[in-house]
Amino acid sequence: MYYTTAFDPLASFLDYYAFLFIATELDTWEYMGGTTFFNRAIELSDLGKDSDWSVGWDDRWKKSRKIKSNQYLRSMRFNYFTALDALAAEEVDITIVKTAMITFHDDLLTLDKKMGSNKETLHFLKAYHESIAELLSALNLKDALELLLLYDHDNKKVYESYLKN
Repeated sequence: MYYTTAFDPLASFLDYYAFLFIATELDTWEYMGGTTFFNRAIELSDLGKDSDWSVGWDDRWKKSRKIKSNQYLRSMRFNYFTALDALAAEEVDITIVKTAMITFHDDLLTLDKKMGSNKETLHFLKAYHESIAELLSALNLKDALELLLLYDHDNKKVYESYLKN
């Protein structure tokens, strides 16, 4: 198996998920940095939809387009990791941390208003809810914790515990 731009049932399936993974990872390092790889996943899905092995490719096409177009989740991810990077720096600039998490909160608020509950956002929160809650609590961003309490029901107890502190 090797990388090619031509469609191959197994290789293209693996490439598709690799492109999504890389795109999501690049979004944490640069604002909307994964766009090129989301586009590659979408293009690959187009080839898959038109191939003799088209089963599932329409769903993959929809998924990659949905994630790519969710600028609020992508921005939330970027700002969360920006805050973590700023905290890990030799000299912590709390202004960067607070600004990033305020933007995180604004993006979640807008996402909630425009899209409502979003599966990909809930997956992200499931993975990082504890450290997000800890960070928001330390920055005294209670409004953000209250929004998470309503938005992410699965982790309600965690958010409540940080609101009590």
